[in-house]
Amino acid sequence: FYIKGSYGLGTHLIKNPETQRSKAIKKLSSRIPHVLGLSGTPIKNNATEYFTILNIVKPEKFWRYTSFCYNYVRYEFVKSAAGYSQKFTGLKDPEAFKEMTKDFMIRRTTDEVLPELPKLFKQQKFVELEEAFREVYDESEKDFAKWFDSATAIELRTNLLAQLSLLRHQTSLAKIDFTIDLALEFIISSENGKKLAIFTHHIDSREILIERMEKFLKETNHSPNLVNTLGRGSDVQEEIEAFKNNP
Repeated sequence: FYIKGSYGLGTHLIKNPETQRSKAIKKLSSRIPHVLGLSGTPIKNNATEYFTILNIVKPEKFWRYTSFCYNYVRYEFVKSAAGYSQKFTGLKDPEAFKEMTKDFMIRRTTDEVLPELPKLFKQQKFVELEEAFREVYDESEKDFAKWFDSATAIELRTNLLAQLSLLRHQTSLAKIDFTIDLALEFIISSENGKKLAIFTHHIDSREILIERMEKFLKETNHSPNLVNTLGRGSDVQEEIEAFKNNP
């Protein structure tokens, strides 16, 4: 029995030992003689997120959440309107923890597993909203503020992400032209068959982006192969392989 990462249930999804999912996985795992937990992102916020999978894999070593936090996790006191609260952070002694868990825990970095990959290079670009988009966004932001102020606790829990997604969608539409400029600059100036992948969240943003890029490239006598995909379904791996191998 293994708790799978990627498309399955990564161990980071059972980081809270009090959730129904974590309790169900723990109960199921207790009947299995060998459990292997896999994840590309085991800790996102603090070291307490390690506990659930450690408790499943080695309950004799990590048997209680409170003792795990006390013995292995650093914490600090944070001041808020309600007073001071305890905030957990990283491991107290990472090297000692690594030594203690080396007989059952393996960690591999991308550099170790895939040394042929180029180094990751990140750039952040600031996009100023054009006046038309700014007016629409400002109105939506006012509507969101009114909803937020009047919403009940249940409405906040169930609809907050949906309300925020409306604002996110508008920023997506506002970034299309800027994204196209960057993409076309890359395509036109690239040599040696370099390829470009653009990830989008909203369907209409992707459709507009593809349509405008195809039109511009046709007008300027450029004809790269533009593939428009939802990025899911049974043919996803075929599309990935085609992107990597087809010149």
